[in-house]
Amino acid sequence: MLPLRDGLGAVLLQGAKAVGKTATAQRLAARTVRLDRPAVAEVVRADPASAVRPPYPVFFDEWQHVPELLDELRIRIDDDPTPGLALLAGSAAPAAGARPTHSGAGRIVVRRMRPLTLAERLSADALSGAAGGKALSRLGESPSLHLVDPALTCHLLGVDEDALMDGTRSSLLDAARPVRDGSLFGALFESLVVQSMRTYAEVSEVGHYHLRTHGGDHEIDGLLLRRDHRCVAYEVKLSGTVNDDDVRHLRWLREQLGDRVLDCLVITTGNEAYRRRSDGIAVVPAAMLAP
Repeated sequence: MLPLRDGLGAVLLQGAKAVGKTATAQRLAARTVRLDRPAVAEVVRADPASAVRPPYPVFFDEWQHVPELLDELRIRIDDDPTPGLALLAGSAAPAAGARPTHSGAGRIVVRRMRPLTLAERLSADALSGAAGGKALSRLGESPSLHLVDPALTCHLLGVDEDALMDGTRSSLLDAARPVRDGSLFGALFESLVVQSMRTYAEVSEVGHYHLRTHGGDHEIDGLLLRRDHRCVAYEVKLSGTVNDDDVRHLRWLREQLGDRVLDCLVITTGNEAYRRRSDGIAVVPAAMLAP
């Protein structure tokens, strides 16, 4: 965030609630304007220009209550592109019916904040162009949906660690059964790993994708894709052991793409990292994941 703050006119932090947008921006700002307070929002709405004043950068928290701010920031940055003017954060879009404003494109850079990765918690379709084989021309188009923060799901369902480990059932849990086969624990673990891998991919400036063929014959939990169309593929398994069946989709992908697959790995709940002798696929504990 420091390079963004010091190199750009304004930065807009986006992300789910409680990922740390406000706390991060407050540490980087010279002063904070709380627009979730009606009296403050009314004053800024009446005269946005008066709110954009030194000391800079100014942090506008919950900016969506006064979307006119985007217009004012655009004008200020056009007039004086000196970096470090403002930071903005909010968890919601402007209210329906609000007066249209400039999107901020070209002046206000959007930075998405994600929940803590596995490494942080422990310490505190481009694919079609990449594929030459016929099998990868039959990719499914349905998106793979994952939770932003699996811990929030547990809280909302009233599920604690013991309930997940024991597989405790209830009518509420039955109603929340994952679409894919498997337990709620397995689905949450996969979402947690994917969330971390998406964050690492963003830091490394590579794409993150999910692959599924039509009919569901083959499915890969995650693909990290470089600009040269070489990739690293991974599967997630809620277990400490890996057998041949667990790697069959990874082996299939390697057969289709050859040396364009740089590496394959299975991310597990185990304690040891190693490579399988039979096929060289890496087995990596989730606790060892890091950028």
